[in-house]
Amino acid sequence: MPLLEPKPGALRPHGVAGPAPDRVPDHRADGTPDPLRAELTALLGAEKVLWKVSDLVRYASDASPYRFVPQVVVVAEDVDDVSAVLSYAHGRGREVVFRAAGTSLNGQALGEDVLVDVRRHWTGIEVLEEGRRARIRPGTTVARANAALARYGRLLGPDPASAIACTVGGVVANNASGMTAGTTRNSYRTLASLTFVLPGGTVVDTADPRADEELARAEPALCRGLMEIKREIEGDPELVARIRAKYEIKNTTGYRLDAYLDGATPVGILRGLMVGSEGTLGFIAEVVFDTVPLERELTSALLFFPSLPAAAAAVPRFNAAGALAVEVMDGNTLRASVSVDGVPADWAALP
Repeated sequence: MPLLEPKPGALRPHGVAGPAPDRVPDHRADGTPDPLRAELTALLGAEKVLWKVSDLVRYASDASPYRFVPQVVVVAEDVDDVSAVLSYAHGRGREVVFRAAGTSLNGQALGEDVLVDVRRHWTGIEVLEEGRRARIRPGTTVARANAALARYGRLLGPDPASAIACTVGGVVANNASGMTAGTTRNSYRTLASLTFVLPGGTVVDTADPRADEELARAEPALCRGLMEIKREIEGDPELVARIRAKYEIKNTTGYRLDAYLDGATPVGILRGLMVGSEGTLGFIAEVVFDTVPLERELTSALLFFPSLPAAAAAVPRFNAAGALAVEVMDGNTLRASVSVDGVPADWAALP
């Protein structure tokens, strides 16, 4: 059977032998328990709290292979709702996870306590400075943002493969970049400012000239801690060099420690740390991007090399020539693709 021929029967059940192994336990059948349900309803209003077990199961899966049933789902409409939920959870030791498109393959949009839906009411883009900047709400897809910018000959730097479905908030929170962003066009490098909500409910707009003053008043311990870490890092030249070297190549692992080197104040440090923090530091409520030029004419090429080392050795030359993206396909990948219409049959004989 050809590799890509569908097997529709593979997904059909072959008999019912009892309850599904991932069924919700009986004690969850009534949905969100009290007092959680009653307290959030009183705080936000009944229309913003999804508590039925059918709602909880609906939000238990995303594009990843994982499944976590939340205790409750909150549909936040604005920053005030998010601030209220975070303040409530902070005071009661509860966990909060934010979910937008749910396109990540690693389960970041899943949680087992309070899940906050920030897709429904969080879309919109405002084009600024003839397209050189764009103010975008976190539930806006990358494709929609780029469509609005295209008429100005601009687009966002981050270019994830799931641009048609993934949202800007998730892109920034994961520092998703795609094939063409590299180290210069990713979220960290093209983010002009952002508005975020800290776990205690404090709202910070990094573009506000008074942001550091207001943050110091609302979160003095946080500000002191950020500056202490900055001084510790900058006092160790070897550590500084290691951090700089880490981000000379594409790297989205862990927090952006170079934020401590690039930011001069607590707000400046947090602006960088929020990128790639996967929602662990707060909620990204709005972003302003510096956009990049939209290339109207593009050329692609397929080149064959005798070995993977030979192909890798050519990459610096491609970069020097101005290539936007370079992707490698090994022999196994090329041979497997011969069953696709239009692919040359002689690729099956490639080494």
